Amino acid sequence: MPNKITNIADITKFTDGTGSTVTDRDSQENNVNVPTGKELEDYKDAEINRGEEYIPGQQDDDDFEKLTLKSFDLALRKFVTKVNDTTITGREPVVDITPLNNNGTTAIYNHPKTPVAVAIGDIVEYTLRVYNEGEVDGYVEEITDHLPDQLEFIADNETNKKYGWTVDQSNSKIIRTTYLSKTNEIEENGNKIDAFNGTTLAYKEVKVACKVVSTDPMPNKITNIADITKFTDSTGNTVTDRDSQENNVQIPEDLPGYKDDEISKDYVPGQQDDDDFEKLKIKEFDLALRKFITKVNDDEITIRIPNVDITKLASGESTTAIYNHPKAPVAVAIGDIVEYTLRVYNEGEVDGYVEEITDHLPDQLEFIADNETNKKYGWTVDQSNSKIIRTTYLSKTNEIEENGNKIDAFNGTTLAYKEVKVACKVVSTDPMPNKITNIADITKFTDGTGNTVADRDSQENNVQIPEDLPGYK
Repeated sequence: MPNKITNIADITKFTDGTGSTVTDRDSQENNVNVPTGKELEDYKDAEINRGEEYIPGQQDDDDFEKLTLKSFDLALRKFVTKVNDTTITGREPVVDITPLNNNGTTAIYNHPKTPVAVAIGDIVEYTLRVYNEGEVDGYVEEITDHLPDQLEFIADNETNKKYGWTVDQSNSKIIRTTYLSKTNEIEENGNKIDAFNGTTLAYKEVKVACKVVSTDPMPNKITNIADITKFTDSTGNTVTDRDSQENNVQIPEDLPGYKDDEISKDYVPGQQDDDDFEKLKIKEFDLALRKFITKVNDDEITIRIPNVDITKLASGESTTAIYNHPKAPVAVAIGDIVEYTLRVYNEGEVDGYVEEITDHLPDQLEFIADNETNKKYGWTVDQSNSKIIRTTYLSKTNEIEENGNKIDAFNGTTLAYKEVKVACKVVSTDPMPNKITNIADITKFTDGTGNTVADRDSQENNVQIPEDLPGYK
């Protein structure tokens, strides 16, 4: 469809005052040459563009007139507005209409596309806003959102029910809404998006909520794309958008990495201007355990407590803090009672629980079942191996008060931690080494809601006990 319509009229028959055939001095009957196609659309545009006040015809018995078709043009932008109960600000588009007022077809939508940090289990609310950049009022008859595997649509969510989202019958990762359609408007023109008036872009919007879920493998970023898949003009008639086609989005093979090379820009266009994307960054879970002797018999030992350096962790240069504390052997005698502290720090971005800690005792350390410290921290002996002891003291199910055992995520300045203690007796063996070494590790952990989660640099129950345990490290 051309954006201009030109038609030409001419005198094709004439007579004198008596009705007799006569010759016009500077025109011929039925003499107009009507161009076709683009030539007709652009007919006499050169004179018009020069601003000429009088534009003659081919002769003086013909003339033309032109119509310009108003352009229809909707544009969609997508942005995160809430994570769980926390409102996310600063991602709403700041609109620059300058290009539209200078013969452009698309405004500039400045809003960040850097990923929003979320954790597994979080509920993320998106706003999908449709602006009218054209000269014709319009309706959004359908919006489609293409969900990656790591986003789960929540059918019974109040936001999703309000905005009428439904799941595609053949693909559960495609969801659609007709909430803004003409047929769904509650009051007349309630869903109509007014044409651009030269100063302000009118818009309508919908929201959708999705849950972040774990997959294997789990990417560190999640990207989803939404687009306008059906639209009409203000009377509900089919219409052509001047710079977009309905249902035209291509989902890339590397969806998590989509547009990564552009997200530092203030404005990142979609594939056309009726689609947009948003990104999430998966917060990383990371617990770290340190073990140190705090008592031999009744003698307190304080110099072995870790001095924590978070410099590289805070800068992102490393995923692990530096724990400065002596590992030189502590002198003990046969029969001494040695108390160890096992402290678990949270180096990650997600709150967590230590569901189980395991200590691997050498033959020269004997677990004392009736010791008050061991009873307090709930240590138990493995049924098949008496030299393996475990505690679930710091687990979510064992906390006395709500969140009492939860280890808060790293806040950039201080590492939160929880700790347990265990007491063992030094016993003689034959042969008797001159050093005794034992290793403890976190064998089960969950996130702050008690859900299974992957640690970014450790695996549960992964410790290998070396054959030369006394000489370890």
